[in-house]
Amino acid sequence: MVEKMNLMGSLKDTLMSIYELDEYTITELLCKFADEINNKTDLTGNHLGQWQGLDKPTLSEEGLRSTVEKNARDIESLNNNLNSINQNLSDNVNSINQNLSDNNSNIENIKNKLENLNIVNVKDYGAIGDGQTDDTQAIQNAIDSIPNGGIVYIPTGVYNYTQLRIKNDGVCLIGNHSGTSFSGSTLKCISEGDCSILVVKDSDDKLFGGGLYNLNIFGSEYEHVLYNDHITKPINNVGILIKHTSFFNMENVTVYGFGKGNCIIDGAYDGSIINCEFVYCGENGYCLELRKTSEYVDICNSMKFVNCKLEFGKNLLRVEGSRNIIFNNCKLEVGCDTSTHPIRIEDTCYEVNFNNCIFSNNENNGFMIVSYNQGTSINNCQFSNGVLEGGVGAKWVYGSYLMLNNNLFMLCKNDSIAIDIGRGSMFCNNKVLTYSNGQTQTIYADEMCIIKDNILHDYNRTSTSYMLNVDTSKNEVDSNIEYPPVR
Repeated sequence: MVEKMNLMGSLKDTLMSIYELDEYTITELLCKFADEINNKTDLTGNHLGQWQGLDKPTLSEEGLRSTVEKNARDIESLNNNLNSINQNLSDNVNSINQNLSDNNSNIENIKNKLENLNIVNVKDYGAIGDGQTDDTQAIQNAIDSIPNGGIVYIPTGVYNYTQLRIKNDGVCLIGNHSGTSFSGSTLKCISEGDCSILVVKDSDDKLFGGGLYNLNIFGSEYEHVLYNDHITKPINNVGILIKHTSFFNMENVTVYGFGKGNCIIDGAYDGSIINCEFVYCGENGYCLELRKTSEYVDICNSMKFVNCKLEFGKNLLRVEGSRNIIFNNCKLEVGCDTSTHPIRIEDTCYEVNFNNCIFSNNENNGFMIVSYNQGTSINNCQFSNGVLEGGVGAKWVYGSYLMLNNNLFMLCKNDSIAIDIGRGSMFCNNKVLTYSNGQTQTIYADEMCIIKDNILHDYNRTSTSYMLNVDTSKNEVDSNIEYPPVR
């Protein structure tokens, strides 16, 4: 160590004597000395004063110079990366600014739409909703206040009225629905007449858009008629008349207790009736009726009924002269009229379809009669608890040009033909479980029918009863199972 220090001191003295710079450190003197060597010597160390074309010595690529150059390159690379990051940040900031601008524009558009959307509250027009006050004029004023369409909000309460009319496009009555009771938003008709709620324009033009949502519309005081012997008499009026409309819809609406019919749809196109109940109508009307006002012009067309319930009407459903009508997942039950079928599809209907529906608890005169129509189909439906004791006319299903596939008919006591399918019908993959009086025919077919792959079971079959009475020379009959064998 002592020798090393002596050597360093000697080297410093030598260098200082050469350069006469006392203020430099040994490191600084070595660097200066290295620079002199680079400029004054060739590769062999000879002093030449110039390089004479020889390559620059590697001393400049080593030591401090090499480190500086590497650091310079690293700094340049880092600078490039920083430039790239700055560019990306700039692009992201521009994108964010553009998105903010777009969002501000969307918010402004929504704000303008909300400002232009007409929403009125019937209570702002004087409606009380206490079940005692006649709120007819207040509600009608609210409806008429939005001639270009909008929402009439009906808060929870019972609003007495005599007659209401929707005559402008796009008017929606919306309440708070809570099922078949007086809770929620209830419109209670307090007068007799021809129609309590009328949906039709003043002119001959179709009324476009609009609807009824989340409402109870009652004619008589509500009673649970299935489990209560006391039944309040329905009011002598029509609940709802929807006439000459397009895209007028109903959802979550209960219509109850109108003697002339709960809901009549007359000449409507492209409407949807969803989750609605039509309960307890009088003998002069239907729970639900679709009808026409003129041939091929004002007919019901392209109407859809989903998850609806028709209950406790002497007449449940009538479809007249209509086209492309669909009933999906609906329940039709408790008809009790002895003079007519509670369900009638008639007067030149085309493509009336029932899918996954339930027909039950009917008394005395069967379920359905289908006449003068083409393309009525009943698929994956269930007919149950019918009591058919009304003579020749008492049938589960009766009609021509029917398509009945994958249905279940069960627990019917009948003394006549249970299923009468007329000309050009198809009856396939059905199950029929009946309890006859031993003197009856379960299924009768006219001609040009296809009857295949059905299971027929009469729990009281005798030698005089016919489960399948079909002329095989006029119809295609194949692979049907009859049980039990004739006793």
